[in-house]
Amino acid sequence: MNLFLDAAPGSEVAHGALGCMVSLDEMADRRPRPLADGEVIDLGGKRVRHIDTPHVPRAWEARVLFEESILTLLCGGSVHPPGRWSRRHRR
Repeated sequence: MNLFLDAAPGSEVAHGALGCMVSLDEMADRRPRPLADGEVIDLGGKRVRHIDTPHVPRAWEARVLFEESILTLLCGGSVHPPGRWSRRHRR
């Protein structure tokens, strides 16, 4: 993330307010932009809506993004590598 911020000085990191508080405030070289639940970012022809989804798929700061122009839901963390965590929660 910080390499991207260095390469694009006018860019900013955006995440839900809880995600900013939990980790990004300390990790990012520049202060991240906290997004409210349902807030839309216009990316120049693409509109991305931030939707808080606490604990879904995993973390309490989880969220999904909905790209409104092509009706696509973007969900991080929905695919986990095989391992102890995956086997334990498959029941």
